[in-house]
Amino acid sequence: MRAVTAPRPRTADDIVADLVAHGTLEPQQGEEVLHALEPVLGPPSGRVPVRTGLRRHAAEIAGYVGAIFVGLSAVVFLTQTWEDYSVLARTLILAGISVLAGAIGAVVIAGASAAEPDAREARRRLAGTLFAACAATAAFAVGVGLEEALETDERWVVLALATGFVLAVAGYRLAPTALGQLASLAALLGTVLSGSTLLPDDENPLLGGLIVLAIGIGWYVLVQRGVIREETLGLALAGLTALGGAQLVMAGQDVSTGQQVLAYALTAVVALGLLALHAMQPRWPLLVTGVLGTAVVVPEVLDEWLGDSIGMPGLLLASGLTLLAASLLGMRVGRRRAADEPSG
Repeated sequence: MRAVTAPRPRTADDIVADLVAHGTLEPQQGEEVLHALEPVLGPPSGRVPVRTGLRRHAAEIAGYVGAIFVGLSAVVFLTQTWEDYSVLARTLILAGISVLAGAIGAVVIAGASAAEPDAREARRRLAGTLFAACAATAAFAVGVGLEEALETDERWVVLALATGFVLAVAGYRLAPTALGQLASLAALLGTVLSGSTLLPDDENPLLGGLIVLAIGIGWYVLVQRGVIREETLGLALAGLTALGGAQLVMAGQDVSTGQQVLAYALTAVVALGLLALHAMQPRWPLLVTGVLGTAVVVPEVLDEWLGDSIGMPGLLLASGLTLLAASLLGMRVGRRRAADEPSG
């Protein structure tokens, strides 16, 4: 019968070494802690691993610097020789860069599960950056390849941005990062807005604005459900996107009075909704975007209906009073919620 070997008990050296490895203590501090414990625990059995903050992140820094130099060299090379290549060659070059960035990102993230926590986070950030680059270059490749094929047909822009969106989302799912979230939302908005330009002029701003507004609301839902990992950034983007969609309803040259009224109403509803969400679950991005929406819609409405009678000073005064009233209301709601919460 095989004897079961008991695990080696953890020593003070092991504990201090873990604190140094995770950056809680600097190596010199770890040595000092062990030296201070010598009268109680005896001399240390070994040295604390020297793993400074710089060395701890050296691989990640080297990866970013290397990616920057590779990207710069590609940009310089393509800038100097771009006109010498055919459309097919340009498309293949961009596609090759996209595949290379995606492949390197996949290799980087593949070993994350077996790495230490610090190294795992570094791999995730680096892989997320590479996946975002993969999505961007793939979108350019599709755009270059289709632009001449479709000529005056603007659908090539929609297809290019849609390709970037699909790859950006896939990359974000594999390695969630703030950059990946930004790339996904930017590609999605670009796809929607470029697609809305294919509609008749009278439907373009209205439908495009409503879709962007819906995207902002959907983005908030994804943040609340944990699908989007970076909560603060996600809430800020959700609020700004919703406000932008409400304002886009009246974009364009020939805007009817009905569209203006609808844009004002939607902006006011979004702003009040953001402030209400902040009152229920305080998050500073909701407060900031809600106040921003209020600061936008109040002068618009006053200028539309009272601009000729009260002038610019009156607009500024009315806007300021409105914002102060909203602030006082928000603080009152906050105090009421704090009083209703059970202590302890």
